Amino acid sequence: MLRSHRDGLTFLMLGVVVLAVFGPLLGHMAGWGFADFAGYYYPAKCLLEGGDPYRPSDVHATMGRTVPGDLADNKAAIMAALCIHPPSEFSITAAISLLPYRLARASWIVASIASVTVGAFLIWKWGANDSPVLCGACVGLMLVNSMTLIAGGNIAGIVIGLSIVATWCIFKRRNSAFAALALALSFMLKPQDVGFLWLYFLWKGGTSRKRALEALALMFLLSAPCLLWLSWHSPHWLMELSGNVKSSTGPGGFNDLHTSHSIVNLQAALSLFSNNPRIYNAASYALCGALLLAAAYKVVRSNLCRPADELVLAAIVPLSLLITYHRTTDAPLLLYSVPALTILWARCSRKTRRAALLATLPAMLFTGDLFRISLFVLANHFRSKEYLLDQLFRLMQVALAPSALLAMSVFYLVMYWRTPLELDREDTP
Repeated sequence: MLRSHRDGLTFLMLGVVVLAVFGPLLGHMAGWGFADFAGYYYPAKCLLEGGDPYRPSDVHATMGRTVPGDLADNKAAIMAALCIHPPSEFSITAAISLLPYRLARASWIVASIASVTVGAFLIWKWGANDSPVLCGACVGLMLVNSMTLIAGGNIAGIVIGLSIVATWCIFKRRNSAFAALALALSFMLKPQDVGFLWLYFLWKGGTSRKRALEALALMFLLSAPCLLWLSWHSPHWLMELSGNVKSSTGPGGFNDLHTSHSIVNLQAALSLFSNNPRIYNAASYALCGALLLAAAYKVVRSNLCRPADELVLAAIVPLSLLITYHRTTDAPLLLYSVPALTILWARCSRKTRRAALLATLPAMLFTGDLFRISLFVLANHFRSKEYLLDQLFRLMQVALAPSALLAMSVFYLVMYWRTPLELDREDTP
């Protein structure tokens, strides 16, 4: 192994160790620890017991009088009972809810760490041929910066790993059945994270489109039993789900744009200009939709070859985080941008290298835990002491992450449009 590859792999493994050790430790120390996992576990258990998972009173009844220690915080218990997840995920979470809570939680943590680790290793392997040290350093930084992903037990850890595995298999044209299954499972668990990725495979055509359509068919096949079961016990689940989402994002909700410190989607920044949801939602959809259409137009008109794959993925993934509700726990999706960064770093001029770093590193930093927690501590320290500083910290908390993601998407979209594309004969029908 070359020394540069060994150094890059060392950075990666350091990130994995920090994530695997301090992620669960932070979850045990924090009052809200593993609240996200409880939000998957108890609604699924409620459904299996014949209750309505989208009715908080039914979920509370399933939780019973004995609330786990990590849900002692009242806000965490509310988060666990207010289900805002799609019904397709019950096909997966129902199985884990058959286990006792603590055993299920431990299994979930192990699965999340394993999934993220596999995904991170594949990303490093993907970009190591161009710049192994930079690739390993970026991947390691993102893992260190994502400890709350494990601490909260968010399903994004499993989803991101599965989607990277699916992407790797599709690009390498290996294990087509497993690629379709992994993509289907990630779509079922968190469609807002991988929806644009699925669209990209559909646009690209050839074997990529086949895998995307197979994943869609598998998703419907695997989700149908739980959806029928849910419709039988809760015929009004769609209205209840909509109500839960509005309750969680409304004033005082745990996903309120004006009080949450972990929102990274564009609506958070646009809400500074207008407090009207219709206005900032419409503006977000219009801006992200225009960028997405620009990428789609180029993909559909061209049969992609490398390095265009990496560049378009690095442009699309930030849009996934921007267009609708996402938190910092979804930010490890930016792992997809690392191969594009390494390609530009290895093959382009010094000016382009600097621009690529300037477009990529702020998005990785501002959407992660280290920056967000540091800013939160500073904001609490200056609150009610210096009004201007308090407002500045508030502005940074709300605007920096989505602004950096938007800049990153625009940069890679411009680089993608400037890249000459050749016909990839092997991937055409």
